[in-house]
Amino acid sequence: TPGALLPDGAGDDGTGLIRPADGNDGNDCRTEDRACATVQGAIDKAADGEIIRIFPGSYFEHITIDRDVVLEGAALAE
Repeated sequence: TPGALLPDGAGDDGTGLIRPADGNDGNDCRTEDRACATVQGAIDKAADGEIIRIFPGSYFEHITIDRDVVLEGAALAE
């Protein structure tokens, strides 16, 4: 499993986490409490082969994908 951004206890279901409403690009993107605010913020922290989980929301940004990552939609926890 690739791993620098693997969420604590998340297994194989993702790496970087992004929440537009309450995320912060200064975070490490490892858990919902430490999610990034933008897709680009998570891409910039990801290593090749990692998965970036994107939570529902509106993202108004241009992104540059300069590494081998997977962008995956994620459901909000209930």
